Amino acid sequence: MNPHLKRIFLSPFPSRVLSLPFLFKRRNSTFNQNNEKSIHILPGLGKGKMKRHQLRTRNQDLPEVKGEILFGIHPIYLSLLSAKRKGYFNLHVSPRFFQSENPTCQKINEICEQRSISIFSHHKAVLSQLCAYRQHQGVCLDAARREPDKFDPETANTTENAVWLLLHQVQDPMNLGAILRSAYYLGVNRVFLSNQSASLSPVVCKASAGALELLSICKLNSDFEFVSTLKERGWTIIGTSSENHTTQVTSLPPSATRRLIVMGNEGSGIPERIREKCDYFFNIRHSVKDCLIDSLNVSVATAITLAHLSLTQHCFFSSPVLLPAAAE
Repeated sequence: MNPHLKRIFLSPFPSRVLSLPFLFKRRNSTFNQNNEKSIHILPGLGKGKMKRHQLRTRNQDLPEVKGEILFGIHPIYLSLLSAKRKGYFNLHVSPRFFQSENPTCQKINEICEQRSISIFSHHKAVLSQLCAYRQHQGVCLDAARREPDKFDPETANTTENAVWLLLHQVQDPMNLGAILRSAYYLGVNRVFLSNQSASLSPVVCKASAGALELLSICKLNSDFEFVSTLKERGWTIIGTSSENHTTQVTSLPPSATRRLIVMGNEGSGIPERIREKCDYFFNIRHSVKDCLIDSLNVSVATAITLAHLSLTQHCFFSSPVLLPAAAE
């Protein structure tokens, strides 16, 4: 047994186990220094179980990666289907992939054959290290990075009956992925990310169940200027608020056919200067007396907000409420 691992597992202090991921990070960085190939495995470690034979897998044994590693059956299928990335290089699979009766796996195989994407079979340990021990389901794809889409400000004038979503500094990749999944499912036309939001990484792609590959996602230099421009062009700006109000519930006016929904940072919420631009605030009231939790997770709050706003333009909210900004 590796003496470093022995000291950790036999330590009388359980907290020493927390140093295990950092040990593997140091080992991986050492291997990269000695490796002549260009290898780009995902940073950090996932929650997948690391078996003894996987601990012995070195980066020298890994295939060369030209882009980044996507993992998971459905995200990879949707990425190949949408073809939003600039390049798809190689597909790395477990031996069971070729005998799989999963129709999605069969479609992946067909697309790779049509586009002449090479397929390589590997031991599960190799796939696990390529995606940093995350749940790969026996399939990893070497593909170019998912770049944000270009946004033409003039489309704000010509777009009608649209719902756009602005995420202000949503930094957790799992939250961002869950939001993108809800946004696609509930009919959001376009998603905008502020500068300090999480990147469009393979982890976000997996958490979104592949919705990242289907949505139009744009990156903003200044979300304040973006909100100000839309407001000047007649868009209805809807912010979210965790504050409790007693003001009577109102619905959106019939003229609100172009709506921008703003979701704030996990900790600080929406900045004050953006709040001042909002026409309405959406508040989800808790159902517990003297509630000790003041807000919902941002991905959950986004899903509830989008679901209620998508019901109908004139719906009446009983527990979640739309409040005129002037009522705050």
